[in-house]
Amino acid sequence: MNNNLRTKHLMHCLAEVALAALFVGALDAFRQGLGISAICVAIASVATLALTAISHASLRHAQQASLPTDAPQQATVDAPTPEVAPQRQREPEDDGATSAPETLAPAPEALAPTSEAPASTSEDDAVILSATPTTPPAEPVAEPACSTLDFAALSDQLVSAENPLLILKRFVADIHAREAEGTLAAKPCGLERYTARLIEEAGLHDTNVKLPAIEVLRPVTSRMVYLRCTEPHLPYLAKVRMIKLEAALNAARFATASLDEQATPEQAYRLNQGLARSIVAQSPALDEPPTLDAGGQADGEWAVRYGISQAVETLQLPYRLVARYRTNVADGNVAIEFDYTPADAFPSSAYVEGLGIVPTSGDMRQRAAADYALRVGLLLAASAFRCSERIQHVWVAAIHENAQHRTCYYSVDFDRWRFARLDLTDLGDLTETYRSFAPMLRYEDGWLRPVRQGFHLEQERFCPSRRYIPVSLSSRRLKGHVAEQLGCDHVSALAIEEADGRSAVASAIMMEMAPEDDTKSTQRNVRTVMRLAGDDPDPTVRAAAERVVRGLVDGTLAQDAFAVGEEFIRGDALTRAVDRAKELLMRQQPLQARSALEPIISAMDTAGLYDDSPHVAYRYFNSYVERALYNRNMSEQGDSRTTMLVPDAYYEAHLILSIVSLMTDRHEEALAHAQRLATLAPLDARCRLHQVKCLEVLDREDEAVETLKDLLEQAHEPYGVGFAYYRMAYFQWKRGNVAAAQACYQSALRVLPMAVPMVAMELSVLYLQNPEVLSTELTEDELEETLQAEGIPVAPTERTSRVFLECAQAALDAEVFPVARNFANILGAFSVDDITAGVIRSLEDAPDR
Repeated sequence: MNNNLRTKHLMHCLAEVALAALFVGALDAFRQGLGISAICVAIASVATLALTAISHASLRHAQQASLPTDAPQQATVDAPTPEVAPQRQREPEDDGATSAPETLAPAPEALAPTSEAPASTSEDDAVILSATPTTPPAEPVAEPACSTLDFAALSDQLVSAENPLLILKRFVADIHAREAEGTLAAKPCGLERYTARLIEEAGLHDTNVKLPAIEVLRPVTSRMVYLRCTEPHLPYLAKVRMIKLEAALNAARFATASLDEQATPEQAYRLNQGLARSIVAQSPALDEPPTLDAGGQADGEWAVRYGISQAVETLQLPYRLVARYRTNVADGNVAIEFDYTPADAFPSSAYVEGLGIVPTSGDMRQRAAADYALRVGLLLAASAFRCSERIQHVWVAAIHENAQHRTCYYSVDFDRWRFARLDLTDLGDLTETYRSFAPMLRYEDGWLRPVRQGFHLEQERFCPSRRYIPVSLSSRRLKGHVAEQLGCDHVSALAIEEADGRSAVASAIMMEMAPEDDTKSTQRNVRTVMRLAGDDPDPTVRAAAERVVRGLVDGTLAQDAFAVGEEFIRGDALTRAVDRAKELLMRQQPLQARSALEPIISAMDTAGLYDDSPHVAYRYFNSYVERALYNRNMSEQGDSRTTMLVPDAYYEAHLILSIVSLMTDRHEEALAHAQRLATLAPLDARCRLHQVKCLEVLDREDEAVETLKDLLEQAHEPYGVGFAYYRMAYFQWKRGNVAAAQACYQSALRVLPMAVPMVAMELSVLYLQNPEVLSTELTEDELEETLQAEGIPVAPTERTSRVFLECAQAALDAEVFPVARNFANILGAFSVDDITAGVIRSLEDAPDR
């Protein structure tokens, strides 16, 4: 029979089977007590079944009549079916009964013969007649085209989403829905199916481990896709799932960037597996310097640390690189620890030549993890050697940490001479490459086994103790670029503690004091004090020695090491008076506090004890940063005076007297003390803000505004910048400059997150009072234009930022780490790029050895 008649025959057979099933089901329902409705259904199904059978018999008779007489009966069943363009059609419903199933056959009307055709024709004639219907055939529906993976759009959506996991679940569900047969939507392309598979294998739908709240980031340095946990604690298993999910997204990123739209999942698998095996090849030659301008000395500590941090943040790797490092450029040593990527984070499927895409076993993932870790170690070593020719040894260790254990999988000392001979584009056998450096490494059956780590980051060869010698006691000279940037030629010129000399001598005395039960302890202790301090060139040390000896001899000072040390450092009259005044203020007794201080301070100031002269400037510094910036300013201004430090107690005494004067309505006296503080500490934001308060209570607001502008010109840390803008907003609001007030409030919020409630409340009031003037929020350009229109500096200013960074680099290159860490702490408080943040994290603390 021809194809069309066979299709009708098949449809009638299916209808008979369906109606018979309906009849049996209805009878069974009636037996179970479903009532008269079941009987009605049974009768209707029997009637419909009878009509269908009669129609089927007529069809078979017509088929037999249309066959040639010499054609065997079996030929009507086994004849080949000609190809017909598929078209969806639905058979008419049978009087409200069940609908006929969908078929891909053409409409029956399109295959019926015309009225002029003879009742009996040959098979060839039937085919010809079927091609000339009375009505034109329906147009065939084209197969839906494949879509493409727009990974940039997907990543943008993930970055802006509050719930990125929900976005990924919808992405995967959409791909599965479009994969299903019968949909008219565009079929997913190979890269979409590849991405969906990796994301699901990463545990997107797993319920055994709950993923924490996350956010998606794309650092500008690498453009990789990173997941960050927004919760304070991250369980280890959740961390592994995040690593795997992050790797899946980056694999999709690599695939879309390197393959065309018609790429298959197999091609994507081969690409990313090849990338994992060739990560070391992205390292340029060792003699090729880093491309970014790091600043500082070419072969200094800052440049080397910046270069390593740059590599960590910019290398293109299938997994996020987390590394910790220390450098000692002077001795040519670098130490790096990086996080070993656990085997469970590697893909659950892989492409195998000859087999296609197959599930990975635990052994396969362990081998992949070992291979990847060995390649990362070589890449990090190459990056460190590139930073400076002075680097001769790079120690690298692969570390894995979970809640219970810290495991080292290998540690190795790469020396420059042998490392330079490696061909990083074709490494060959990785284990043989490593064994040439005599590593701590156990490689068994393709697995890395735990070993003892051969070095630690805080060792002397990486973190020498000389870096933390007290600044005021250092005899080192500064030369060249470093001296120019720091504005001084001796490390001791960066000191900020006037009591450092006394503290060092006091420590030596305490170490040599005789025990209290010694009958000659007084005599021995007096001799120790005079021997160690009697001839010291510092007059405050000699005065402290005389004070301690007098107390030991007359018995007013106990023969105790701590008591002697305290008296030696803080036993002078001014310090004792300041301590007493603080105690009285805590008791709300300002007049008594003033009485305790004023006689001593008046005597000092009358004698001009700490007055400036043409050759000496007496100053107080709250931090090493203030001292370095002050030195730089003096150097640029050509001021050659020697800077001497005033005692902390002298500064505190003037501050307490100014505060007490404000409390007792002696406003002019309060301002006089505040101005003295401004002279002593020109870069201290606290005293400048206190000066503004004194000017405000005296109704000298113009001077207060100018003082704030001067402070903003020099402000270099968040406290000074934030509170200067906060106070400036008040004065601008009071003057009616509501736009400037809004700009100042917004500027304060950027650097003072702890002041958000206070500032937000005042800003809300400002909006409510001036809804027609203020926009909801000023853009960055509008903010700067508004501030500049009122002559308010945009802090930190460009010059301050430049000088600050130069001093930070110079302090690190000079290996004056107390100063360098002070700069790093302030620098980290502002928004810095990822590379600079890596440099900050690389600075070690003072050694505890």
